[in-house]
Order: sequence, then C-alpha cells, then structure tokens
Amino acid sequence: MRKVMTFLFLFVLCGCTRLGEPLEKVEEEIDETESVVICSGEQKKTVTFFSKGDSLYAMQYVFYQSIDDYVDSLDLEGFVSQEEIVERINNALSEKYKDVAGVSAIGEVQEKEIQYTLMIDFEAADFDQLVEKGLLNSGEIESQYISLKKTKEAYQAQGYVCQVQ
Repeated sequence: MRKVMTFLFLFVLCGCTRLGEPLEKVEEEIDETESVVICSGEQKKTVTFFSKGDSLYAMQYVFYQSIDDYVDSLDLEGFVSQEEIVERINNALSEKYKDVAGVSAIGEVQEKEIQYTLMIDFEAADFDQLVEKGLLNSGEIESQYISLKKTKEAYQAQGYVCQVQ
C-alpha cells in the first residue's frame, strides 16, 4: 500500500509541474494598424499624418502662398518667370533643409499660387535637428515615439478639422 501511495503522490506531483515545458509568455500586443489622417486648416493648409497604431512614421504639410506675395518679398524689379520662381523657391528650400535627415521640401507653381510641400520621415529623421528647425516640439524628444493622438489633438486645438482616411 505504501508503494501505491508513493507512486500516486509522485504521479500527481509530476502532473502538476510539467517539467521541461517552457512557461507561456504573455506579451502586450502592439497596434501596428496603418492609418492616414488628414487635417485641413485655414487657407488650404493640409497636414497628413501616416501612422502605425499611435506612432507617427511620417507627416506631410502642404500650404500655399500667392505668387505676388512671394515676388514682392524678393524686392526684385521687372518680370520674374514661373520657372525662375520655382528655381528660387526650391533652391531656398534645399538650402534650408539640406542637412536635416528625413526631411524633403518642394515648391510648385499652381496658377497664381505657390504650393509648398514639406515631408518628414520620422523613422529616418534626427529629432534634435527637427526641433532645431522648428519642425518638432522639444517635448516629443523625450518620448519613445510621436503620438498620432496627441499630435492630432494639438492640430484640432489650432482649428484644424481631422478625418481618418
């Protein structure tokens, strides 16, 4: 009887411990759902956010300026062609952002306006450089990522209307 009790005890003990099997790890699921949010503001300003979950990986900012306002700011006399305007704008943008990783900017003439498009790839960008150029708030540097939710809320507080695409 003693042998049977010892055998049952060992059988129950081995059945409860499951030696040799790894413990199941519980991992927090990270939302990797890609989304695009477009925020529209006054004077045809548009900001488009590209994210995986709540983490922004890119942003596009589009705004406009009248050709007359641009030409007046140059203090030039005489006629300035559209090609010359585009060349001056893109040279200035290239100079301003040439050393900023992950940032590209172009200007295009559309009828009587200049469309400026600024694109930021946060995965390739240096956050310190973005802050230095005024493209990112210094508070974002300390976090692990740039939050879509917080950024969208900040733009909405400035009067932008945002929609998920």
